[in-house]
Amino acid sequence: MTQNPNAIAQQHEVDDLPLWRDADAHQVLQQTLTQHGVDEEVFARLLSACRERAHQQRHRGITADFDEIFQSIGVEV
Repeated sequence: MTQNPNAIAQQHEVDDLPLWRDADAHQVLQQTLTQHGVDEEVFARLLSACRERAHQQRHRGITADFDEIFQSIGVEV
């Protein structure tokens, strides 16, 4: 079952970004993700992890966050 793109963005708290708010930008995002074989939810999760650490001068822990996301989808890291 495929989730609504807005539901994906809301779930991962990235729905305020133009990538999901602007229809044209979202279409380009979807085309790019499809072209590269990236699931939209995974992209939203990775973006959310980056945003959570954006305020930090050093992004300690982001590698662990990314590893967790990749492991949850079965990608070997």
